[in-house]
Formats: sequence, structure tokens, C-alpha cells
Amino acid sequence: MSASRIRLLCFVLLAIGLAYWLLPILSASAASPDIKSLSEVPDGKRHPQCLPFKDQERLGGRCYNLHDVGAPTRQQAERFDMQLDEEGKNITASGFSDITGYFRDIQVMPSGELVAVGGRGLKLAHSDAEARHWTVDSFSGFADGVLGLAMRPDGHGYAVGQNGGLIFETRNGGRDWEPFNRVFDDPRAPEIEQLNVPMGLFDVAYADDTTVVAVGYESLLRTTDDGQDWQRVELPVPMDDVNLQEVLFTGPEVGWTVGSGGTVLRSEDAGASWQAVDIGAEDAHLTTVDFVDAQHGCIGGGVSVWCTRDAGKTWQATKLELPRPVMYEPEVGVFRLRFRDAKRGWLITNDGLVYRSDDGGQNWTLWLDLTRPGRTDTGSVKLAGLALGKKRVWVVGSGTLKPGPDADPRWDTQRSPILLSWPLDP
Repeated sequence: MSASRIRLLCFVLLAIGLAYWLLPILSASAASPDIKSLSEVPDGKRHPQCLPFKDQERLGGRCYNLHDVGAPTRQQAERFDMQLDEEGKNITASGFSDITGYFRDIQVMPSGELVAVGGRGLKLAHSDAEARHWTVDSFSGFADGVLGLAMRPDGHGYAVGQNGGLIFETRNGGRDWEPFNRVFDDPRAPEIEQLNVPMGLFDVAYADDTTVVAVGYESLLRTTDDGQDWQRVELPVPMDDVNLQEVLFTGPEVGWTVGSGGTVLRSEDAGASWQAVDIGAEDAHLTTVDFVDAQHGCIGGGVSVWCTRDAGKTWQATKLELPRPVMYEPEVGVFRLRFRDAKRGWLITNDGLVYRSDDGGQNWTLWLDLTRPGRTDTGSVKLAGLALGKKRVWVVGSGTLKPGPDADPRWDTQRSPILLSWPLDP
């Protein structure tokens, strides 16, 4: 055989060998489309969603959502009012037509519109400027809830809740919401575990216009790109079985978050890192924190409030005077507190007590008792959210209001959320 024929035969054999090795690789590549081809960003949205399963099968790949959240069910509701039987106090109590469940948090927009979140069914609600007519979106048909809310004055906002730590975003003042999502080609991707908060997220707060922090069960998540993506933040102390309940920032750098087991954390770099702070709360179940400026703030939990006037260097504790003995203090626990300035503030307890302070939280006076024995206009009240508007105080929760036999039959507050309000200067 000539040398040229031998060279040709070697070339042919080499080509066959390369084909033998390359064809499986090329076939596998063709059979495994990249994750972008298996997902899409719906019109008007920011976050990708996996294509329907039948489309994934047709393309020959598999896509996994971080969270599977369907389209919301939208309802319209009207607010029905009654005046509470509280001598000398102008308190309006309200229920809602055709809406079941509860509200957990509330915020007042500069326009006077209200945004509220809660459950059951992952509820996100928005009112008109008179807070009379409401639009309520429910993203679930189960007994799950949206637990925390943060809104910017320009209408951009976030809400967080259960179901693995869902994060919702609005860009139009709470009229429409989109759940944060990421897509993966592997259900065991480590990012899924990092972003999944099994017991849920409880609160969210802005550090600046693009930096936002969300807190929850043993977890703290943070975005620095205005919610396009989120990352888990390493915490300074063991968070075993700790629920971080509320978070806020006094400016673009300094932030505070509190939780169960007397946990208090402070950040000085917009939430990128946190340090533990001892306020003397020991194992108290801390639920709320509010600062009116960098110097003046209070933390609440159980039946106590701890306040600082020097940016957290020292703390003074005050114990609430309860109107009657209770068997379990957590049932009465301080749930939310808000200050309008360095002296005047309000707090609510979960079981229906409202207190007022006029000296920066050093002393608290019982102002309203919604579950006192013998009361005939309310029952089984649980209070959860508190917000101060320009002219009124707003409180949300659940319970029963009893407006009398002539009330509109659509108003069944045993099933609907409740809303309380009174003048900011009663």
C-alpha cells in the first residue's frame, strides 16, 4: 500500500474516532437547552418564570422556579364603619364586605391611600384616598399570609411572607404586585436553599432606594439592585429557632432588627453585616423596633419596652401596667410601636390593648382596651399592624365587631379583617 493511501486511511480513521466522541456531546447539548430558552420574563414584569411543563417537554429540558406563585384573584371591597363605645374618644372601627381573613401590616402613602397585607391567601390590599373602597389581591387559596410591608413615597414597595419566604414587589403604590423569582436547571442548586426561608419572612425595610433587607426565621436576605436579585446575609450569632420579627433603617447605613430570644442586631453598612447588641432583654420575645431619628428609638416585646436616647449606647426598660392579670404574657405581648416624634408614640398588643406615650417611651398609658370584660362592641380581637398618617392613626388585625342588628348584612367581621382609626391628636 502506498504512503498516500496509508495517510488517507489514517485520516479517515481519525475522523471516525472524533465523530464517535463528539456526536454524544453534540447530541446531549442539543437535547439540553439552556435555562433562558426554558423560561421567559412576562410582559411588564421583572422576574423570569419557567415555561409551562408541556413546553419544557417539547424543548427537551427542565426548569425549576424558586417559588411557584399563580396569578392573583382580585376582589373589590367596601369599608363599613361604626364608632366604638369608648367615652371621649373618636375611634372608628371598620370591617370589609366580601373579604375574609385578616390584615397583618399597614402603611399610609403620601396621597392618603392605604396599603395593607395579610391572609388568608397571601393578601395584598390597596385603598382609595378616602380608604373607603379597596382592591384586594389574593395569591393563594390556602391559610398562608403576607406578614410585612415597606413602601417608598414614590410608590415602589416590597411585601414579604410565608411559603418559603415569598417577596412581592410593587411599582405603582400597591395596585399591582409581582413575586420575586429565579429559575434553575437543577432542583438541588445551592441558591435555592440560600433563598428559601422555610418558616417565612416577617418584615422588610429600605436602607436606601436600591438596598432593601428582609428578615425572618433564622434568616436575613438583602438586595442591592432594587430587588432584581437577593442574597442571604451571614449573621453574627447562632440563629437556631430565632424569628427576626421587624427591621428598620435610621438612614442609609444604620439598621436595626429584633427577634425572639432577646435578639437585637445592628448594622452600620446598610445591612451587609450585623452585630449583636445587648439591651438587657434576656430571653424576651422581641417583636417591634422604631426610631424617629438616629438617636431616639424603642424596642418592644412581651410586656416591656426598651428605649434609647443616645443611638443605642444605653437602654432604659419600662414595663407596661396591665389592666388585669394574664396567665401567659406572650398572649398580651407588645406587637407594634410607632413614634411620630421623639416624645409622642403609640403601641398595640396582640390581644387588643392600645397604649400611648408622651415622654419618649419612658411611660405608657393604657388608652384603649378592646377585650375588657363586659365589652359589647368587640370580641376576640387580635391587633397586628400600626401606622401613623398625617392626620390619623391606623391599626389592622382581626376579630369581631358588633355594630348592632341594623348593620349591613354584608358586613361580617367574624370573617373579615378589621381596621381601627382615630385622630393623630385625639
